[in-house]
Amino acid sequence: MDGGGSWIRTNVGVSQRVYNPSPLAARASLPIHTKKHMGAHTKKRVGRGQYEHLPRHVNTVMPLNVNSLLHPAHQVLKPRMAKRKKYTHGRAKAVVQGQAPDQTRPLEKVGKTGKNWIYGRHACLAAIANPVRHIRRIVLSTQGAEEIEAEVCDAGNRILENYPDAIRPSVEYRDRRELSALLPRDAVHQGICIDASPLPHPVIEDLIEEATGLNHACLLVLDQATDPRNIGAVMRTAAAMGALGIVVQDKHAPEITGTMMKAASGAVERLPLVRVTNLARTLDLLKQAEFWCVGFDGHATEHLSAKTLQGRNVVVLGAEGAGLRRLTRETCDLLVKIPILDTVESLNLSNAAAIALYQYVQSNT
Repeated sequence: MDGGGSWIRTNVGVSQRVYNPSPLAARASLPIHTKKHMGAHTKKRVGRGQYEHLPRHVNTVMPLNVNSLLHPAHQVLKPRMAKRKKYTHGRAKAVVQGQAPDQTRPLEKVGKTGKNWIYGRHACLAAIANPVRHIRRIVLSTQGAEEIEAEVCDAGNRILENYPDAIRPSVEYRDRRELSALLPRDAVHQGICIDASPLPHPVIEDLIEEATGLNHACLLVLDQATDPRNIGAVMRTAAAMGALGIVVQDKHAPEITGTMMKAASGAVERLPLVRVTNLARTLDLLKQAEFWCVGFDGHATEHLSAKTLQGRNVVVLGAEGAGLRRLTRETCDLLVKIPILDTVESLNLSNAAAIALYQYVQSNT
């Protein structure tokens, strides 16, 4: 009590008790939460797509999912696809030729080892279906692989049935992030990548021989085309319109890369891409083989018409802006232009090729 008659609380004489938990062995066991199925049939999964019924009123222990407590970046990826040694789809049997895939072998990135991965659904399926391709690895992403796995199996099985010496390895399954790390930043792989050998290099004589005896045929010559996406888009259109092949200058044209194959959407496997040293001499050689060389130039006086591309033709296109080079223009038999409004300076290379090839098909049907 202080001088004013009120009480002051102090710690004098107050004993403290320190909490000391009992050892784990002395503790009571933690309760296990159970889930009762009130009268409903309980099913237990025993295999892929198979279930068996359990009796009623069974107490089932609910296991703790550790992954659910972690951040998605730290969760452990379940190897649900990697466990499959064979393809499990009913309409495709196992495609196993050579050694089984090594899931621990790292994927080698483009640029560091010189490897050039094919990516994209249509480009990869066309490569698997091409017997000329020697395929070393087929890699699918574990996320969403079921959407394309059956098509990959079917394409591989058809090749092995018709070409027993072809090499089609078993499929590997990797995380989508591993596939994305292999490719350029803007590449869309759609869950599939293929490591394959390059295709054989065709020559201009191969195209001339293929055109022998044909009343109408069409070849495309691209002058100063440097964009792989543009060339891939032209190849896709040319394959759809029945062109025999595409000719580019070796010095200024890009190599066949995954970017070009993705833009071509499988046309690289069906359409020859011939690389030549001199375009003018190549045009002279094609004229000797009874081809009519038609150059598309924005400054030409004649317009593309229904009679321009009848018979055996070589469609010569230049890049937008630069157009055809002088020597290439002088070597052509005829110069025409696509009629467009003055508000647009020129058309994209792939768009001009599509218009020219459509006119060729209309003129010869």
